[in-house]
Amino acid sequence: MSFSSEGSSASRLALPEPSEEWPHYQEGSLFQSAVIEASSRLQVPRPMAMTVALGAMSAACQTLVNIKQPLDHYVQASLMLLSIADSGERKTTVEKRFFKALRDWQHEMQTKAEEDEEKYLHEQEIWKIEDAALKAELKRLTKKNHPSDAIKERLEEHRNHRPRPPRHHKLLYDDTTPQALIQLMYRHSASACLVTSEANSIFSGRALGEIHHLNTLWDGGDIIVDRVTSPSILLANPRLTLSLMAQPSVIHSFLSKRGEEARGMGFLARFLVVRPQKMAGKRATQAIGDLPHLDAFNQRIRALLDETTNGTPPHRIIEFTADAADQWRVYHQQIENEMAPDRLYTHHTEHASKLMDNVSRVAGILHTFEGKDEAISLETLNFAYLLCLRYSRDFLDNLAGEPAIVTHTNLLVDFLLDEYDANPGHFLPDTQYADGLTLRSGRQIDFVLSRIKQYGPYPLRNNSNRNAAIDLLIRMGHVEQRHNRYRFSESILTSSPVIKNGETYTLRSLPLYHEQYYFKPSRTNLHVRSRYMIIVPVDNGIA
Repeated sequence: MSFSSEGSSASRLALPEPSEEWPHYQEGSLFQSAVIEASSRLQVPRPMAMTVALGAMSAACQTLVNIKQPLDHYVQASLMLLSIADSGERKTTVEKRFFKALRDWQHEMQTKAEEDEEKYLHEQEIWKIEDAALKAELKRLTKKNHPSDAIKERLEEHRNHRPRPPRHHKLLYDDTTPQALIQLMYRHSASACLVTSEANSIFSGRALGEIHHLNTLWDGGDIIVDRVTSPSILLANPRLTLSLMAQPSVIHSFLSKRGEEARGMGFLARFLVVRPQKMAGKRATQAIGDLPHLDAFNQRIRALLDETTNGTPPHRIIEFTADAADQWRVYHQQIENEMAPDRLYTHHTEHASKLMDNVSRVAGILHTFEGKDEAISLETLNFAYLLCLRYSRDFLDNLAGEPAIVTHTNLLVDFLLDEYDANPGHFLPDTQYADGLTLRSGRQIDFVLSRIKQYGPYPLRNNSNRNAAIDLLIRMGHVEQRHNRYRFSESILTSSPVIKNGETYTLRSLPLYHEQYYFKPSRTNLHVRSRYMIIVPVDNGIA
C-alpha cells in the first residue's frame, strides 16, 4: 500500500499489488501464530488461513462486544468473509481446523438441547394432565352452581406456568438460504454463523430476493418478517457472521447472471474477499503432526463461547485509544477522498463506504480475541486497515465488476485499432532503443464522430456513452481533438496525462502507463521527436 501526491494536493491511495505480501499481526499473538502454523503445516495460502481464522473469531466474539468508532457510530463485531478458491486448495481442511472448537461446542449444545427437549415434553405432559383436571373441576362446580372463584384463580395460575419450549444455542449453519436462516435464528438464537466451503445457497439466483435480509443483519438492524398463515417474526438485535468459500466458477456464474443486482443492493460491498494464489501441485508430501498454535487458538474460541452461554452477557463497548482514534479519522478521510471523480473508488462508493466499518470490526475482533482489556491500540488499527486494503484489492479484482465507462472505452479502443489494422495509412510504427529497452511507437489513426456513429459498436452510438469514452481517452493522453477531427494513439500522445492507465481506470486494450517509456532522442537524431513509446517485452522483442 502506498500514497502519492501526483496530480492532486491530497495524498492518493494506491492499493497493494496482488504479488505483495499480506500484512503480519503482532508476533506471538494467538491469531498470528495460528495463521502461520496453518499456512505452513496444512500447506494452504496464508491469506485463506487468515480469512477463515477471522470467520471463527467473528462468530465467537460477535455476541460479546460492540465497537464504538471515533465518530460516535457503533458497529458489531461481525464479518462477512469470502474465500474464492478452486477445488483441491484444501478449503474444507483449513475450515475444519479453525472451526473445531465451534463445532465441538455446537455438538455439546445439541446434546443439551435434546436433553432439555425431553425434559420439556415430560413437563408439558404433566401440565396437560393438571390442566385437564382443573378444567373438569371447574365444569363440575359450574353445573352444580357452586362458587368457582378459587378454582378459576388456580386455573389462571396454572396457565401462567405453562412449560415453554427450550431455546437452545445453535450458532453454526451450513448451506441454508437467508429466509430459512432468519427463521432458525428466531427459533434458536439471535447469534449465528453461516459457514460453508461450497456457498451454493447464497450465490444462487433463488436466494437473491432474500439477500437484503443479510444486509440488515450485517448492519445490526432488527428483522421483521410478516407471514399470513403463522405469527410474524421479529428478530431483535441479531448477530451474523458469514464465512463462505466458493469455487471461482460459482462466483463467475453468479456475477454474470445476477452480479449487477447484487452490487446494486450493496450485498457484495460488505464482503472481505480473497482469491489466493493456487497451491495445488506445489505442496510437499509431509505429515501434519501436532498443531499447538491451532490448539491454543481453539481453546481461546471455546473460552469466548463459554462466556456467551453463562447467561446472556451485555454487549461490552470497546473504543479506540486517543492515538488510534486520530489515525482512524485520517484513514476515514483517505477513503472518503478516493470516492471523488477519477479516484480509486469513484465507481465503487458502496464498497468504499463500508471499508472503515470493516476496519473497525476487524480491529475490535482482534482486540477481543487476544484478551486485551484496554482500548483498541494504534498497532491493531494499523494492521486492520492494511488487511482491509488487501481485501479491497481482491474485491476490485474479483467482485466489483467493470465500470460502464471502462467497458465502453475498451470497445472504442478495439474499434479504432481494428480500423488502423485494416488501413494503416501513413502512420507506420517505428522502433527505438533506450536504457536497454526496446521501444515501439503506438498505432495511430485519425477519426471523426460520424464514423463511430455509423460503424462503431452499438453502445457507442449513444451520444453519452461515446462522449464519455472519448473524454476518458483524452484525459489519459491517448486522444487529441483537432477541430472536428480526433487523433487516437495506442501510446500516450501528451507529455503529462491527467489519468494514468492502470491506476484509477484500467483499459485492457491499451498498454498500462508503466508499460510505456518517455523516449528522448539524442542530439544527433533531431528528426525523431520526444514521445511516449511502448516497451516491448524481452521475450517478444523485435529483431
